[in-house]
Amino acid sequence: GTYVCSAHIGKATENDYHHVKIIPDGRSFRWTNRAGVSWSLTIVSEENLLSVSSDCPYFSQGYTRCRVDTDGGGKIVALYGPFNERYERLEQVSRPRPPLILSSSWKANKS
Repeated sequence: GTYVCSAHIGKATENDYHHVKIIPDGRSFRWTNRAGVSWSLTIVSEENLLSVSSDCPYFSQGYTRCRVDTDGGGKIVALYGPFNERYERLEQVSRPRPPLILSSSWKANKS
């Protein structure tokens, strides 16, 4: 899915780091921003948390977990990026894609 950091959109502080795609990558996800910076996110046993890989440029600054907000069906509606900034999902009206879902069966089979 596509996500934006709405705190910066349309403001002087907006840049390519505030526009993100989260793509399934095997048993994990890949966070990639428009600036071309990317890192892996892996489901952990704690609900609504993803583990941030050490290839993330913010990992050494303490960004080691990505909190996730979901709707009642498990669809990711927002993620919290570096500096705890909220990235909200953009609904793609012209080309709908299936939502990313954190399923309990996938969590059980991640090993």
